[in-house]
Amino acid sequence: RRHATDMAIDTLSIRIEHRLHSSQLTKTDLNAIRTHFSEQKISSLTPFIIRKTDVRHTEQTYTTTVIATDHTAPITRNFHVQKGQYFTRDDVTNKRQVCVVESSISKKLFGTQNPCGKQILLHIDDKMLQFKIIGLMEELPEDRVLSDDYGFRRNRRLEMVHKLKFMTGIAQPQTDWKRNQTAFHIPLSLMAEPFTYDWIIAKADPDKLQEIAAETQQIM
Repeated sequence: RRHATDMAIDTLSIRIEHRLHSSQLTKTDLNAIRTHFSEQKISSLTPFIIRKTDVRHTEQTYTTTVIATDHTAPITRNFHVQKGQYFTRDDVTNKRQVCVVESSISKKLFGTQNPCGKQILLHIDDKMLQFKIIGLMEELPEDRVLSDDYGFRRNRRLEMVHKLKFMTGIAQPQTDWKRNQTAFHIPLSLMAEPFTYDWIIAKADPDKLQEIAAETQQIM
């Protein structure tokens, strides 16, 4: 079943739900939403692919998470960059091997040093690729990571996470990513095609969330 859920005041989380496993969304779904809605209803639409992987720097190797997305992610999900910058549309289009690092994994790899400009290796689609770190994500207090700063309504959090655990089994990796802040954000275009999306997140008109959610389920 495909669902568009009003998980935040101005954010829709679009995914496919099954009782025993999770399925993914495709470019066809993404394009259908973009074509159907005006910018007044959905101002930003961002796909996400989330994978566990290894990161290597000098002699250190850690298991981490890769979030493959595009340049709209900071707008759609209210991400903040503390140092450097997020990757741009041009970076995504030209498949530049740049990344943005979250706070906890940055501390493990570099201590208190500024990670921007440093090189790391990420295991992507059975290849070890070299990336240049161009940004460091702002560190969030743990009690805020799953709430307003990531676009979630605080009073809906437990209800939605419980539902996701039961329906799809993919909530735990998602909450690990947000709580532990150990992910690298990379341009979506670096993933081997054909690929599917785990999530599509939409920044939507807060006065028309229910209407947009219902329309989304109809067109997909």
